[in-house]
Amino acid sequence: MKKILAFAIAAGMLASCSNEDEPQLQADGVALGVSSASLETVVTKTSTTIVTDGATIGVYRLALNGYAQTHAEFYYDATATTPAWTIRNTADNIYLNNNDATVCACAPYISTNTNPAALPITTQIYSAAQDLSYSSLLTANNASNTVSFPDMTHAYAVITLVLEKDETYTGAGLVTSISMKGTDIYQEATLDITSATPAYTNGVSNTTLTFAGLSLTALAEGTIPATTQSLLVVPVATLTASAMKFDFTIDSKAMQCEIIPTLAPFADLTELRPGYNYKFTVIINGTALKVTSVSITDWNDQTVTNPLKPSPLAS
Repeated sequence: MKKILAFAIAAGMLASCSNEDEPQLQADGVALGVSSASLETVVTKTSTTIVTDGATIGVYRLALNGYAQTHAEFYYDATATTPAWTIRNTADNIYLNNNDATVCACAPYISTNTNPAALPITTQIYSAAQDLSYSSLLTANNASNTVSFPDMTHAYAVITLVLEKDETYTGAGLVTSISMKGTDIYQEATLDITSATPAYTNGVSNTTLTFAGLSLTALAEGTIPATTQSLLVVPVATLTASAMKFDFTIDSKAMQCEIIPTLAPFADLTELRPGYNYKFTVIINGTALKVTSVSITDWNDQTVTNPLKPSPLAS
């Protein structure tokens, strides 16, 4: 049960069992409320307030200051007379007493994310439903029980492959599979948001991560909008000068290219930072794939020169 049950204790029992060093809980609990939530925009350090009907966040009360850890789902009800964040299930109300509770949140709500000290982060095809953001730590109590979660931070970095073909390539440019591998490419990690400095614990790296079942047709070079495929990736604070390899199945043929972060011509690629979208332009030509540029966007703007040039693999 995700409630705090407060019991009245007889005066005689209280006198015999009290400990002045322990938090003294007030009997009447007040449910936590959410007033607003917003996502950080890295470029301007402003925020985008979440007001989409049905948008969700998961709110956690940490096991500190006499409280037990618990969590609940809140959703934004834009159809209400007064649009507001509402708890999904009142049985999950997060109760507060006169002691300060430490709370935090992540968006969107994912039912399996029950432990804020170990939120799973998995490299995968981009999906808004998995694009996790998290808040800083806040305090609340029964006298101040409504919280706002401003500037929630993206937990993932993003790699976006911009697929183009030049005039020398006569095939359709149908991409059905993309794989990547590297010393600094991690399949999964966990994120701890229960401290003032959130921390990642990375899992296994240098395994081939394959995203199959795609159906992406590369467009002529420079076509806007281009054909793209975005990947949510585990962030890396410091990239090493180790090959980052990309494999493609294009028109049923295997092609490959690689880059070496931190070294020319990719010297500006020094990290995979949370909240940053690293855009790799991949051009298919008659002899090989090439990467014309790497830029960091949405979240931030910075260009790294030179294209990826995948080459056909020996059959």
